[in-house]
Amino acid sequence: MPPAIPGGVGAIGGCVVTVLHPSAPLRERMGNNYGPAPNEEDDDRASLQNPTTSFQVHEGRSLSRNEVNELRDQGITVDDYNEPLPENAQPDTTPDNTPGEWKDLRQCIGEGSTHNNKSEGKWKHHSWPQISLMDELQLWLLCFPVEYIQNVVIKNVNKELETPTDIREFLTVLSCIHFMACYEGISNRREWWSLKPISEEDGAPFRLNQWISWTRFNNITSKMTYTDKDPPDYIDGFHQQSGIEEAYNTHYADN
Repeated sequence: MPPAIPGGVGAIGGCVVTVLHPSAPLRERMGNNYGPAPNEEDDDRASLQNPTTSFQVHEGRSLSRNEVNELRDQGITVDDYNEPLPENAQPDTTPDNTPGEWKDLRQCIGEGSTHNNKSEGKWKHHSWPQISLMDELQLWLLCFPVEYIQNVVIKNVNKELETPTDIREFLTVLSCIHFMACYEGISNRREWWSLKPISEEDGAPFRLNQWISWTRFNNITSKMTYTDKDPPDYIDGFHQQSGIEEAYNTHYADN
C-alpha cells in the first residue's frame, strides 16, 4: 500500500457508516417494515456501526453550485460550510439555448463616431485618376519606403555578400517571404525549394526555385538588417524595428 498522505489527492482514509433505526412506536405508527435493529433493547432507537475498507482519494475538486443544489433536491442536507466559496465555485457550464435576436446591420459601426469625417484617402503627389491606372506592384511600391531600403537595408546586406544584390532581387526575396507567410504548418523554409514532387501529405504546396535559388535566398536573408544606427549599451529588442518603422512613418508623411 502506498504511504499515507494527510489530505488531498492521494490521501488514504477509512469511514464508518452509522445506520439509525426507528424505535418500535414509530415503526408501528408509520407502518414500515424496517424491523428492529440488531441487539435492540427497550424499544430505544439503536445504531449499527459498519466499518468499511480503506479508500484512496484519486481526484479532488470543489462542488459546483449546481451540484450542491442537486444534492439538496435529493433531500440531502448541505450546510453552509460545505457550500463552495464564490472564488472556488466551478462555473456553470450549462449551455444557454436562448435564441438570439436577428438584426439587419446596414450601418457601419463607426458611422455615428464623432471622429469619422468620411474623408477619402489621398496622396500628396498622385491623383485618384493616376492611381487607378497603376498595377498591384506599383500600388505596393507607392506604400513602400524604397529609398530607405536602397540606402540602408540593401547597402548593409551588400557589405556581407560576395555578389551584391539590388532592389529588384531584394523585392523578389521579400515577395517569397510574403508568399510563404500565407501558408501555415511549414516550419522549414527549405521545403519551398525541395526537389521532391509536390505532395498533399507533406512539404510545401509550391516551389520557389524558378524565382530564386535557396542558397541565394538564405544568403540574403541571413545578412539582412533594418537599421544603420549603432545599438544601445543595453539589450533593445526593438532596435532593428525602430529604423524601418521610422522610415515608413516618414514615407507616409511625405507622400
